[in-house]
Amino acid sequence: MLSFSAKDADGNAAAYTAVKLEKGEDGLWYLNATYPETVDTTALTMGTSKGDVTYLYTELGVSGVKMNGTLAVSTVPVAETEAK
Repeated sequence: MLSFSAKDADGNAAAYTAVKLEKGEDGLWYLNATYPETVDTTALTMGTSKGDVTYLYTELGVSGVKMNGTLAVSTVPVAETEAK
């Protein structure tokens, strides 16, 4: 099981409005967290509050977490990324 959150520079949690499993243009699958337009996602830090993000890739085949369509966390192992 995995639980994640995004926080601003002051450590305040940013609430997302939805999370969907979506196929990216690269053909890989991502969790995409949608935030309101008023939230500057470029200033947020994504972190896990329970579990490890590798679970997404190793158990579910999910390649990462996006915020408003922009990759925030890649779950693909580095060795596999370098081999491509």
